[in-house]
Amino acid sequence: MKLDSDFEAKATEAFLPDDEQAEALGNQMVDIAEKKWRAYMSVNDYDLEHIVQDVRGPMVEQNGNSVSIRVEWPFSAMFEFGVDPHVIEAKDASVLAFPWPEMEGEEFGDTGKNFEEVFADTWPVVFLPKVNWGSRTGGIPKARAVRDMLLELRGELQS
Repeated sequence: MKLDSDFEAKATEAFLPDDEQAEALGNQMVDIAEKKWRAYMSVNDYDLEHIVQDVRGPMVEQNGNSVSIRVEWPFSAMFEFGVDPHVIEAKDASVLAFPWPEMEGEEFGDTGKNFEEVFADTWPVVFLPKVNWGSRTGGIPKARAVRDMLLELRGELQS
């Protein structure tokens, strides 16, 4: 059997989405991921509107026998993949300074004072040489919004 000389071009045209189809698929990626981000925010009581508002794309690129659809969610990786509790230490200063109103009423070590008494002049800003970030919350749970969106679309594309 001999293939037509334009077989490859016809196959590419038949299998690859055109710009409009690729753009629609990219928009579907954005919509599905946004629903997953919003569910994650709701379950964890997070305000991450910047992730869904700052989405970049979809960006479609046709290159010969391939089509790429790229969507970016800036500053989302630590939520997408989660963060385990870890120690943060001051490096270029003697202490870290940050607001920690959640510690109101909590005892500060074995001083017999609570946080707002120890840091009365700056409360709720505290000053510590290091902090075991996430030790009370277990860190940041994995959102999996982007990865789960890709898994969902993979199922659609394979059917």
